[in-house]
Amino acid sequence: MYLSGHVPFDEKGQMSDDLETQLNQVFSNMQATLEAAGTNFSSLARVTVYIKDYDPGQLPLLRQVRDKWISTATPPASALIGVDALFIPQALVEIDAVAVLPD
Repeated sequence: MYLSGHVPFDEKGQMSDDLETQLNQVFSNMQATLEAAGTNFSSLARVTVYIKDYDPGQLPLLRQVRDKWISTATPPASALIGVDALFIPQALVEIDAVAVLPD
């Protein structure tokens, strides 16, 4: 299953301007998508994180948030890509992923 373009809108269509809050919201949104498909983060095979105006100093925060949602024992393959802009100007992060659904 392809989880494309998950952005940090909350259930009210609002978006924080804080990177940590946005990261947690994206992972929460991904969790909802995975649960709707009858699975969870353990099914992820690949994750790509796009960070607007990426600074290497943000990596510890990204890892801290990611590790709350995704198992560090069996993480999916992942990539981090710094970008100049995302399709929603106030978004600081966007994540897409590939999950292998259970039989």
